[in-house]
Amino acid sequence: MTDAFRPDGLPVPRTDFEIAVVEFLVDLFEAYPTWGTHIGYHRVDGRWPDLTEAGRTARLAVMAGHRERLAGFADEVLMADESVDRAILLGEIDKVVFDEEVLRSEAWDPLQTVYLVGGGLFGVLAREFAPWSERGAALVARIEGLPELFSAALDALTGLPDRPVGLLQLETALGQLPGVTDLVDSSVAESKRRAEAGEAPELVAPIEAAASAAHTAVETFRSGLDTS
Repeated sequence: MTDAFRPDGLPVPRTDFEIAVVEFLVDLFEAYPTWGTHIGYHRVDGRWPDLTEAGRTARLAVMAGHRERLAGFADEVLMADESVDRAILLGEIDKVVFDEEVLRSEAWDPLQTVYLVGGGLFGVLAREFAPWSERGAALVARIEGLPELFSAALDALTGLPDRPVGLLQLETALGQLPGVTDLVDSSVAESKRRAEAGEAPELVAPIEAAASAAHTAVETFRSGLDTS
């Protein structure tokens, strides 16, 4: 691909195949926002993935569409490096589909939710990839989204016919859940510290309000795990 980059940080495509790749990456990061943040696609920094069954079904449909599109390029129209890229991308799509269709960790492993939330908050709070006004706003949005995320995670935690909710994962999730509260509180503290230095003081009130609701959501999730 070219050395030029779009405003969202993705490379400017030059060929039909590269267009397909960039459009796949956009949809991938939209479907898995914490992954996007980790990679550097910061247009999704305030969002969480949709953990509902409807969200899972939608992601599978998106992956199927991109797999068909990428596989549909005739070998003779691809350059050598594009053929290699296509093989890698098809393999990655197959891994994503396996996770969503077969592994189904959301149904039996609550620890994955704790990891998701911890990584999603820490990746914005600790990495200086943008001014605090942008990162703080993303943190507000992610913290505001925690009640809905935890509710969907509990609804999905039903076990599978061959995989009941894992006791080890359950106990570990309960043990690590206070770390989520710590990250929320650290976000509030960082917002106040930044405000004292004159950076985005308008974010303090919304992040405090979001944190209060997030504390309740964490406790509700903990109670739900206790009864699983």
